[in-house]
Amino acid sequence: TTTLPEGIYTLRLTAVDKVFNTRIVTAKVIVGVPKFLLSIHDKLSHPDKLTVDKDGYIYVADRENDSIKILDHKGNFIRIGQTILSKPEGVALDEEENIYVGSRNKSVIEKFDPNGNHLATLGQGFFNKVCGLKVDENGKIIAADRNQNLIRIFEPDGDLYNTIGQNQLDKPEDVDIWKDTQGNIFYYVANRNEDNIKVFTENGVLVRIIDCAKTLTKPDGLAVTQNGQILIADSNNSRVVKLDKYGNITLTINFAEGKGFNHPKGICFDILGNLYIADSMNKRIVVFGTKLPEVADLPSEEELAKVKEEKQKEKDNQPDWVKQSLERQKQNKEDKEKWDIFGKDKNKGKNENDI
Repeated sequence: TTTLPEGIYTLRLTAVDKVFNTRIVTAKVIVGVPKFLLSIHDKLSHPDKLTVDKDGYIYVADRENDSIKILDHKGNFIRIGQTILSKPEGVALDEEENIYVGSRNKSVIEKFDPNGNHLATLGQGFFNKVCGLKVDENGKIIAADRNQNLIRIFEPDGDLYNTIGQNQLDKPEDVDIWKDTQGNIFYYVANRNEDNIKVFTENGVLVRIIDCAKTLTKPDGLAVTQNGQILIADSNNSRVVKLDKYGNITLTINFAEGKGFNHPKGICFDILGNLYIADSMNKRIVVFGTKLPEVADLPSEEELAKVKEEKQKEKDNQPDWVKQSLERQKQNKEDKEKWDIFGKDKNKGKNENDI
């Protein structure tokens, strides 16, 4: 590969055994330092973990603004969760693009549908400062609990499935999922206060510790590629490092646009293999790779404000009889809901008396 130009390549490997069973595996391979593609700034306040959907939109935990921002490549954004979240750190998507957020200071996971509507609160009573999280292909939610020093795994319906890492972690910040060619699942955990990455089996057995010859300082976000390479936001060293599957540093990225990183937090890949970095203290997202996906522009803040203003004008200009009719409909709905609750309570009491 030393004769190849710098860039991201898809490596295709074909293996044939003695009885001619064939297996083909593909993997993304970075040659050289990836090319800088994009920077989004002046829209964020201490961006934390982030992810990218299949259409190329960026979802970032905008921690100090208590919200998730969904951004296009021009920095236009849609904000969700601002009345629900408190210091969000982790964000992940499931196969249906529902949005899961680690609301750190509320110590819960909040679930939203793809349109940003709140669906559920998960993990109540199980967390003390939830941080990074991922959702696997079966819908299980894997989340790092920073203050209890463990990893919680939940079923898609929110029931607790497993807890791993007890007495083995110290301020875990993020977690990623990796499946080997035999289908075995491993959890990679950024173990902040011990300056290392710890790898657990699906059943919670610690099988590996990676510390890069003790050169990591407060690792934060991490991502594992299909072929087992690890990218780490080495936060207090203000760099992102790539490791081969043996734990050796093969690439260091520590600046973009002529400006050094300042405590990077989150990292992820899009479907094209481009690398996204939340450069937290510089309040920006930077992207490296070969070619950005084509992403339709979101409406700007000014356009959204104009639409909201026009809707309000329409509402204000409604005839009085329309306003009164809408108010009656609202009141009737509220009355019906109250009577429904009252009826359920009465029936409940009746059933209890029958017993």
